[in-house]
Amino acid sequence: PDVDAEVNALIAMADAGIKCMPDGVTDFICISDSSSPPPPNPTFMIKMLKALVRGYPDRLNLLMSAPVSSIVQFVMNLLLPLIPGRLASK
Repeated sequence: PDVDAEVNALIAMADAGIKCMPDGVTDFICISDSSSPPPPNPTFMIKMLKALVRGYPDRLNLLMSAPVSSIVQFVMNLLLPLIPGRLASK
């Protein structure tokens, strides 16, 4: 897969969604389908996480990934210590 193109597309969609938020709405939830293709592309997962954490630290309310395989759990356990505390709790 073209990971950079996919991440750039997600950033463009997030930016468009933020511009369309009604008054009083300040944050969003990101849901990732991690079931296909098995196993999830680790490069994509890492780049997506970095883009969300760096680009939207105050806007990202919650990041969900489902279903969670042992590979995803392993990757997240490696990444969580590198994420600032407030963001890691999301």
